Amino acid sequence: MKSSPCKQGDSCWEGYKAQGKKKSPSGKKTSGGSIKMVNNCVPITKKASGSPLKIAPLLGMIAKKVIVDKVSEKLK
Repeated sequence: MKSSPCKQGDSCWEGYKAQGKKKSPSGKKTSGGSIKMVNNCVPITKKASGSPLKIAPLLGMIAKKVIVDKVSEKLK
């Protein structure tokens, strides 16, 4: 048996989240004659915090530079 559309959770595209409801942009109407309400899907934004993920590539580049410098000193 299919579940009712009314009982399904909020759904949006991948990378988007439902943030409230809005009137249907196409102007679809319910059987009662009022404009249908749809999810207001907004893009999920990432917080701009000083996470270690942003620092990790920089640390990796520094480590490679140190290793290259040590190897080049040994070759001299």
